[in-house]
Amino acid sequence: MPFALLSLLAMPFGLEAAPLQVMGLGIDLLLATGKWVASLPGAVSILPSIPGSALLLMAVGGLWLCLWQTRWRALGLVAIAAGMLVSGEGTRPDVMVERNGRSVALRGEDGALALPPATRANYSVDHWLLADGDERDAKAAATDSPLRCDLLGCIGKVKGKTVALVRHPAALEEDCRTADIVIAPFNVGRACQAAARVVVDRRALQSAGAHALYVEGLSIRSESVAETRGRRPWVPDQETTKAPSLPAGQAYARDQGTFDKDLAPNSNGNPEE
Repeated sequence: MPFALLSLLAMPFGLEAAPLQVMGLGIDLLLATGKWVASLPGAVSILPSIPGSALLLMAVGGLWLCLWQTRWRALGLVAIAAGMLVSGEGTRPDVMVERNGRSVALRGEDGALALPPATRANYSVDHWLLADGDERDAKAAATDSPLRCDLLGCIGKVKGKTVALVRHPAALEEDCRTADIVIAPFNVGRACQAAARVVVDRRALQSAGAHALYVEGLSIRSESVAETRGRRPWVPDQETTKAPSLPAGQAYARDQGTFDKDLAPNSNGNPEE
């Protein structure tokens, strides 16, 4: 820093070359020190995201501990300990769907996120893994994936529920009949919405943004970006969007008897859409 100031003072006289060279040596030393520290064992740790309540407790406890000078300051340790205790109580999504519907992550039986084969790294996938405390990259998370994929889509299981990632409309009829959760980057017909328990298609994603699904026993709960963050003027209101596929926060349950009725052929011999 002193040589940075000296170089500014020397610039009007054209003598800044030498101070800038010394300044450059200092910057090189600073960067080399940072790289060395980052390479030490345990220098970088990836932890799962914690609830806001835990962060608030630890922040308040830290401030209480630093600001007070009497014995009362010890109560800050209690707040910090309470924050650490509740930091692991947050529930993690079982299925996550990116806004465009093309990137999907499922929670495997081992509790780690699984990606469809050949999934490429992108902003959403990388941050899903980081928020989950997972050190793997997209390529590693897609290796030995439990999802079975072909040209039409992928099929996987989450807590006993079948999840279908539809890539082509030709797979809709079968996937809507057999899957509990249907995810598609395009709009699906009313027949599929009536058959599958949960449908996340382009209409729902454009209206409410990315989705997170939680399998809770027999029910499936959904959360969306619009529900969590709030509505924005540039996002279409879900109430004005025709036939939303998955209203945020609702669970779906249908019996098998309604499937065949809703998917019955119309007068043209095709399933109703």
